[in-house]
Formats: sequence, structure tokens, C-alpha cells
Amino acid sequence: MFKINYLKLNYEKIESSVYNFDNINYIYGPNNVGKSLMILSLDYALGKSQLSIGQKEGMENVKSIEIELKDDLDSLFL
Repeated sequence: MFKINYLKLNYEKIESSVYNFDNINYIYGPNNVGKSLMILSLDYALGKSQLSIGQKEGMENVKSIEIELKDDLDSLFL
């Protein structure tokens, strides 16, 4: 079974954001810091959404999304 190793959001004008994942993860924090953007990005990268990145609110400045899925033997980069 694959697990998410990391998610990287590449922005047009600001530094990229990298989120590393472990076996158990909690997403929490104050308002307006990117929690929903992280979830939208995971949904998009894993194929849930048919819309392009820029069509979702909050993702106007996201240029690309990178995600690594990993199991005991292999890594898959999307």
C-alpha cells in the first residue's frame, strides 16, 4: 500500500511550500494559513477533481503540485 511521503506546492511568485507526512498526521493551525489549500491540492493530485488548479478558490497562485507516494519497495512521483 502506498502512503503520501510529501506534497510540494510550487507558486508563481513566492517560495514553494513542502509538507512532509508521517504515518499519522494532524492538520491544524490558525485561520488562513493553508490547511484547506493542502487538502484541495491532495485531492487534485490524486485525481478527485476534474477542474484545473487555477479554477479552485485559493489556488490561483499555484503553478504546479508535486506529490510522492511511497511503499516499501517503490516511489511514485505525480
